[in-house]
Amino acid sequence: MNPRTPEADADPYSESRDDRLTVLTMAGLTLPKDGVGREHWTDAEALGVEMLNLAAWLTQRSIYERPKNERKGVWIDEAFFLSEVPTGRVLMNRFARDSRKWNVRVLLSSQIPADFLRIQGFVSLLDSVFVGRLDDEDAQADALRLLKVPVGAGYEQVVAALGRRPGPARNATERDRSPRQL
Repeated sequence: MNPRTPEADADPYSESRDDRLTVLTMAGLTLPKDGVGREHWTDAEALGVEMLNLAAWLTQRSIYERPKNERKGVWIDEAFFLSEVPTGRVLMNRFARDSRKWNVRVLLSSQIPADFLRIQGFVSLLDSVFVGRLDDEDAQADALRLLKVPVGAGYEQVVAALGRRPGPARNATERDRSPRQL
C-alpha cells in the first residue's frame, strides 16, 4: 500500500490561515474501553483515537500559531471524548494553564458533570459554569462541585427543579413549555 501524501504546494496547513470558524465533527466515533490494551482495539477504535489526536493537534495549532494578543475561542462539545486520549489531555491542561496568557476563551460542554471532575486540576481553573436540570443524585452532587457549592446542603433540589415551574398541585412541578426570549 502506498501512502498518499500531498505535494509540497498542496498542503492546506503549510501557510498561515485566517479561518474565522473551523468545525470538526466526530459523529459515530468509537473509542476503546478503559483498560483495553492497544493490541485488542478494533480498527474503528484505533481510527477513533487517531481522529481525536488529529482534532487535538489541529485545535492546538489553530490557537497557538496565532499572535498572543489576538482574541481566540474554542468550543468543545462532549469534551470528555477529547480527555480520553493523551493529546486531548495535554490540550485541556494547556488550555487550563494558558488561556489568559494566549487570550483564549475555552467553552467545554457535556451532559455529565463528572466528565469535568475527572480532568486533573480542571475545576480549580473554572470561571463560569452553566448547569441545567439534573435528575440523578450523583450528577446533581457533581454539578454542585463544579459550581463550588456545598453538597448535601439542600441545593440538590434547586438543580433538580431547573427548567420546571410550579404546577397546579401543591409542591408539584411540570415542565416549562412556554417559549422564552433570552
